[in-house]
Amino acid sequence: MEPSENTTEALVRQLTGSIRPAGFFSSAGNKNTQNGAAAASPRAILWAARTLDGGAVEVTPLFNGLPADPALKLAKRVERLRFLAQYWPEPALYQRDAMPTVALQGAATGYPQNKAENMRAYLPLIPAYLATGQRPKAETVVEYLVQNGAGLNEKLRMLLNKVAVSLRKGGEPQNALDCYMVLRKFHGEDEHLDFNIARTLFDMKRYKECQAVLQKAVSTNPGFRPAAVFLQKLERIPALRG
Repeated sequence: MEPSENTTEALVRQLTGSIRPAGFFSSAGNKNTQNGAAAASPRAILWAARTLDGGAVEVTPLFNGLPADPALKLAKRVERLRFLAQYWPEPALYQRDAMPTVALQGAATGYPQNKAENMRAYLPLIPAYLATGQRPKAETVVEYLVQNGAGLNEKLRMLLNKVAVSLRKGGEPQNALDCYMVLRKFHGEDEHLDFNIARTLFDMKRYKECQAVLQKAVSTNPGFRPAAVFLQKLERIPALRG
């Protein structure tokens, strides 16, 4: 009988299997912010990426700011986990610099043709980045969505919460905490989110931070009994008494 994969491995496999990257990505340097828009570092190399019909991710260099002609045979195929790890998402750059021209090129198939398609191409990367411990990349995509009026819809919020729970149960509390921090930053705060953050901090033995978050949850909603019960549990930890 083959050994079963753990919760985190199954989650990563599921999330990476559902992504279909398309648009611009950079392969070096960190994300900068210029006038509120994501931009590549001057040292970064920009690439065009698209997902082929068979599911493979194809990466190609740019010529005059657009994907190279397939006839030049400069494209390479990249395994999905490796793609997630090595390439930085640049959705704002693609929308600003390439999308209007790509939409006019019939041969440029597989690339977003309008803003809505661009958002749909990048959005599934958020949970995949978070599940693999790449919060800054996830925030780059979320910032782009928020700046374009999309924000985090209820479906995505529920998915990120599910991802966080799976990561925490799978022994990846820091990645779970990153999920919750993304939710807090772009969705806002509420006592239920604080409670989930507190549970994760407790697993990490960061008891004082856990206590502070629970106190905030109870202050926000004095009738939120799970947080009050959790606080009572914390009082039995010697380091927090008094």
